[in-house]
Amino acid sequence: MKPSFIFSFLRVATGFLFYSLIVITVAVIVTSALKFSGNSIGMAKSVFSYEVMGFGTNNGTPEIHYSADKLVQYTSIPNRYHLEVEPASVLGYYSFFSTVVNLLLGIVILWLFKRIFSEANLAEPFKPSIFKRLKILALLFAVSDVFKFAHYLIFSRLLHRSISIPEFQYITEIGNGIITGLIIYAIAVIYQRGLSIQEENALTV
Repeated sequence: MKPSFIFSFLRVATGFLFYSLIVITVAVIVTSALKFSGNSIGMAKSVFSYEVMGFGTNNGTPEIHYSADKLVQYTSIPNRYHLEVEPASVLGYYSFFSTVVNLLLGIVILWLFKRIFSEANLAEPFKPSIFKRLKILALLFAVSDVFKFAHYLIFSRLLHRSISIPEFQYITEIGNGIITGLIIYAIAVIYQRGLSIQEENALTV
């Protein structure tokens, strides 16, 4: 597969995802606004939902199930619940805020990727603008994990005010953003070295 085709595909793909996420963000804001205003028709009926784990309860031993050939085993996850939040509440307003922040962060990240792939070409592979955007991307991915951790603490505190027993904990994954950020930063450092070599070669010529 030719590198030029890969760059063209990435330009189209990131552009499509970028504009799609903008549409999703607008849709979330509009449906949330309808619910906050008391309109409960259509898509605005339910906006925020979460998967949580409940502690302090005893649901018994989970039953083990097998496939017909006994080669696959599966069990239900105990104390796991699907939580729906009414938007017109403190937790609902916070959920709206955190959702919009996550979507805006995703839009910025996709915009940076879109700009990087738009500027990248094999004729002039190393550009200062791309190096700067790589560093910003690394920082944003790390910040996304910090926001996830803060969201976990704030959401759990607000939820505990509504439901004290059982004690629910929001299910989330923290660490992927920092690892991705470190990888992108390492790529940026290597890219910076290539940029220096390109500038040195231009001076010698």
